[in-house]
Amino acid sequence: ETTLPQSAYKAGSTLTAGYLMFDIKYVSKLRLITGLRVENYNQRLSYYDDLFVLNKKVIKQDTTVLDFLPSANFIYSVNDKMNLRASYSKTINRPEFRELAPFLFYDFNTQFSLQGEKNLKRALIDNYDVRWEWYPGAGQLISVSGFYKNFENPIELSKGENASDIKYKNTTSAYCQGLEFEARLVIGKFHKNDSSKLGKFLDNLTVFSNLSLINSRVKRSGDALKTEKYDRPMQGQSPYVLNGGVSYVDNKNDFSFSVMLNRVGPRIYIVGNYQFPEIWELPRTSLDMQATKSFLKKRLELRLNVKDVLASSQQLPHIINYDSKAYNKKLQKTAPFWNQTFGTVISLQVSYKF
Repeated sequence: ETTLPQSAYKAGSTLTAGYLMFDIKYVSKLRLITGLRVENYNQRLSYYDDLFVLNKKVIKQDTTVLDFLPSANFIYSVNDKMNLRASYSKTINRPEFRELAPFLFYDFNTQFSLQGEKNLKRALIDNYDVRWEWYPGAGQLISVSGFYKNFENPIELSKGENASDIKYKNTTSAYCQGLEFEARLVIGKFHKNDSSKLGKFLDNLTVFSNLSLINSRVKRSGDALKTEKYDRPMQGQSPYVLNGGVSYVDNKNDFSFSVMLNRVGPRIYIVGNYQFPEIWELPRTSLDMQATKSFLKKRLELRLNVKDVLASSQQLPHIINYDSKAYNKKLQKTAPFWNQTFGTVISLQVSYKF
């Protein structure tokens, strides 16, 4: 291939930070953990002008931003096994070098030309969270959370001015809200005869799960009102995320086994506009397994990993959404875009401690 000077860039960053934290207990049941983190972030970017062959011009960007990031976490202990929490924090999502550099390359998966945006801003996020948690026993947890996140200048991957172009851009603002349910239970606690073989087996068996139900919306304003068709979810944000699994740990025989499942709901892969439709990524279920066995007083360990067990039976589909609303199964105005095929990865690790 012929590589042009414009096909390269140089970048660097320096982050200097400090924080102050207080852990205050008002009474026996109420606790406040609060503080402030201060970050000074310097980012440098150097790239060649589009007409470098003629003008030999090198463009340099050097920016420094000072951010104050407060946080507060209130904890009320209802009793020894139950807590109520309320928290707030301010966080940042900074653009990566690749997202900033106006460097064009061809993506063979999507068949689009991807280009960075030198004027990208960092995204500021206000996070609010309330949580009820119950610890019924050692190693066990049941919790319910409600959360709200407000985004200023979130960074998204979007269609460009031409049909074959995609780029990074800032959206004015967005929000994300939802509920989260989490459980981790030792099955043996629900079995009365713990002295039996079944009881001993169930004592070593833990079931865990996490489910998030999420509603996100981009608040259109300015140019977005002219270029985008509807108030849509955030790019990359699914309406649900499910994780679950089972683990078995036998410390007496130095053996453990686990199975983990993950499924993510449909989400926007590339944001569209009035000229070009959106690309959506549809759900896919992944299943991973791991088994570990130790020998010689735990000095020798064998670990078998099987990643993506269901890979051969499913693909990761992407579709074009021609409709002026978020994707759902009832939409008729869709067409296949591309499917990604995965493979099952099997690995065996052997380690010995001297």
